[in-house]
Amino acid sequence: MAPYIPNDAKELPSAIFAGSDITVCVLPDSVTHVGSYLFKNSSLSSVTLGDRITYLEYAMFRDSKVLRTMRITADSDMIILDNNVFKGCENVRLV
Repeated sequence: MAPYIPNDAKELPSAIFAGSDITVCVLPDSVTHVGSYLFKNSSLSSVTLGDRITYLEYAMFRDSKVLRTMRITADSDMIILDNNVFKGCENVRLV
């Protein structure tokens, strides 16, 4: 299951997908800001960040135990991680 995120979306509010059954998510390049706890305790297994995301908010993926893969687009220069972004995510790897 994947969420519908409009291609012109600029922001995603905090915890919007927390506890959800979403398994795959691709954030469009238009997204520049995402809130904390965005995917907390979700079923997310794979996520791709658009090229305008440069800051991962507090506990963005916290306790998403099945998260395995995070893809960062080639255009992303630098990603800054806030505290506990991947806390409870034992199997995540960056691609």
